[in-house]
Amino acid sequence: MIEILHAGLLLTALLPAYTSAANLQAPGVYEHAVTYKVHPDFESRSNDIQEAIKVEKILPGYLDHFNPPGELFVKYPYGDGYSVLYGNYISPMYAIEAPSVTFQSFFPYFDSFSQDLYLLAITDIGRDEQQNARAVWINLALDQDRIVNKTGPDKKAPAIKNDYFTAALDLKDDKALVQYLGPQPISGTGKHELVFILFRQPLGRLPYHHLKQRLNWGTNISGHGIQDWADYYGLQPIGVNFFESSDDGLY
Repeated sequence: MIEILHAGLLLTALLPAYTSAANLQAPGVYEHAVTYKVHPDFESRSNDIQEAIKVEKILPGYLDHFNPPGELFVKYPYGDGYSVLYGNYISPMYAIEAPSVTFQSFFPYFDSFSQDLYLLAITDIGRDEQQNARAVWINLALDQDRIVNKTGPDKKAPAIKNDYFTAALDLKDDKALVQYLGPQPISGTGKHELVFILFRQPLGRLPYHHLKQRLNWGTNISGHGIQDWADYYGLQPIGVNFFESSDDGLY
């Protein structure tokens, strides 16, 4: 069972986890992380995602040592659909509505994965590295009926491949700590990176502590962003995807 803590007790437990982003992956700093062993068949794909993150310089210092244990599929519903593909361009006009999001693992299914809670966040990174929170959904439980290709001693699903599974995320409004707001780049600020990160909540249910503002992820500290906010709540990233957007002369 997931331990449900009173909001005050939870914050007390999480305060030591508020460390610098660069130390998130350091040995011994984060004791609640789970190691997901990537299946050999998916090592190449995991490395490709890691390389894309490094090449595009997505949250350097935070994701430098991130070894993707799965892939985050993101698709916007506009028209025939626009998929997020590790740095492709999507116009703000096509990203007005919240997208659908699915996680595909690079490791076999195990029961505790579906018993944990998860958080999906979207951050907007501008030219000056200033960040704005675009959406946050917390306390997401994976619906057993929405997990396909499960494996295990009691699982007899007709899996196409028994060494991975996919799980669709149900992004309901009542799970939104920050309501979805599509990219709105200001003219002259160039291209913005819209970064999706799926986190595991190792310490269980999070309280609904709403951000005071989207800018700088609720603070008045320039450069403060998702990495600092995630460190504070002890979150473990397990999936990342991102795209570029700009005003494109629309405004």
